[in-house]
Amino acid sequence: MTRPNEIEDLVRDENFWFDDGNVVITSGTIGWKIHKSVLSRSSPAFREFFAVTPTDGIDQRYGCPVVILEDHPDDIRLLLRALYDGRHLRAAWARFNVIAAWVRMGAKYRIDDLRDGGLRRLESCFCDNMYQWDLVSYEPPELRFYGITLHWRDCIATVNLARIANTQSALPLAMYVCCTLDTRTLLNGIEYTRGRVEKLDEADIVRCLDARPKFMVLQQQIVDNLARVERYLDGYPDIGDHAHCMRAFRRIADAIRAGRPSAWNGDPEGGKYDVLQSWKPAIEKEGAGLCELCREKIIAADAEERMKVWLQLPKLLGLR
Repeated sequence: MTRPNEIEDLVRDENFWFDDGNVVITSGTIGWKIHKSVLSRSSPAFREFFAVTPTDGIDQRYGCPVVILEDHPDDIRLLLRALYDGRHLRAAWARFNVIAAWVRMGAKYRIDDLRDGGLRRLESCFCDNMYQWDLVSYEPPELRFYGITLHWRDCIATVNLARIANTQSALPLAMYVCCTLDTRTLLNGIEYTRGRVEKLDEADIVRCLDARPKFMVLQQQIVDNLARVERYLDGYPDIGDHAHCMRAFRRIADAIRAGRPSAWNGDPEGGKYDVLQSWKPAIEKEGAGLCELCREKIIAADAEERMKVWLQLPKLLGLR
């Protein structure tokens, strides 16, 4: 935050330009005439800035001081909407850009409840529970859970938000999803509207590139283990009673050995690294004739194999 010596005429924001406002904040050519008390009440950072920085200099064009912010205009607008229009807005479903602004601005200006509310929603998608992830990622490319809707490619921005907010909870899964991106996107990042580009820093790109071969090896191990039909025979007193199940097991094994055509996000390249994606669709497709007991066995085996990887994610990604 700085005070300008000179500033060009501003484009007045249509929603947050109050005649009785006593400070103008700006980003680029956009201005918001608002109330210092609203910012100070919610943000210790703004409160300290206004306390130590003289703001009695009047810009005659606006009738109050002007403060320049370096934040993206969209983030400032979403911050003001949260502060002025009420915290109840956070109870509704929100797109990723709104949640990301809450986390970024909440972390920067020390508005803890704004930051923490955004993080809770992010962490409900990029979670620490594999079965919850199965639900979240069931209908790609969108992820929906606990009041947030985002796209699989928002994983890059989520990694950056986790770094900004200094939280580890969403980081492993978000970085794992980055590994399933096509290489060009992984290296160059994602371009959003209004010129914003989200890109991993070099160290995190290296972590993803180093993890990919490990995921390929683990993927093959899971395939080999799930396709080993004899693992499902334990406990059968009479195999002949389950001949139809054995035929289904072999069809499922053939489908699993053939490999998945793409990652859950639809990218063909990413399928090589998407080791956490369940084989349940192949099981359901090829499993006609399975009795309920056999179906439960192979579904449980799929979850067991993937859970071994899930528990290793932070180590595989170089996060510990």
